[in-house]
Amino acid sequence: MSDPLSSNVLPRASRRIPKPSARKLAQSISTLTPRQKKKKATGNPCPPSTEVLAPVSSSNVLVVEEMQDTQDESEDIEEGSEIEEAEPEKLKFMSTWRASCGKGQLPGIPSRLLDPFTISMLQVYEWQDTVFGQLYPKTFNIIGLQAIASYERCRVVDEVPQEVKTDADLISIIEVLTEWHRRAPNRSYQLRIQLSLEEILPLELPLSTPQQSQQGQQSRRVTATR
Repeated sequence: MSDPLSSNVLPRASRRIPKPSARKLAQSISTLTPRQKKKKATGNPCPPSTEVLAPVSSSNVLVVEEMQDTQDESEDIEEGSEIEEAEPEKLKFMSTWRASCGKGQLPGIPSRLLDPFTISMLQVYEWQDTVFGQLYPKTFNIIGLQAIASYERCRVVDEVPQEVKTDADLISIIEVLTEWHRRAPNRSYQLRIQLSLEEILPLELPLSTPQQSQQGQQSRRVTATR
């Protein structure tokens, strides 16, 4: 007869991990091998870089910035030189100096190429003295001095005359030429200096006729007899 206590005791579970059999182990290896090959075939051919980048120091950053600033300055200098080369030429105009008396032109008409900085009232006065010296011993009075600004193919109505008495008058007509040159720098400009003179004639004594001389003698005789 069996013991009733022994029939109620549960069997004790084993703590050992069961070892796979040789057949199951072979099957697991065969299933893993194609996956590993597939990963190698589809993976990145270049292995990830394991190179460690060195930290950038502040001195290296300053050197790079200085090199960039130097390059920018050189580019600015080149651009500035190109702008200077592209600038239009300075104003130069042909000047003609004429002196007239009445409707006739007096001899000596000099012409010279000038710019706004090489013309002054001192030149005008020196030219007047030269004209008077060439006309000596005749004497003249100055009626007027005029500066006329014009350009190539300029109509008479488009010319700008200016009475010249002071430096301010001369500067005013030069400003007209400067404004024209700013609008059309490739056009040629002219400035005519026109001096108007009037000749001073010597006083002539009236000539006596023979009849007037006889009358004078008779009047003298009458006064003598009285």
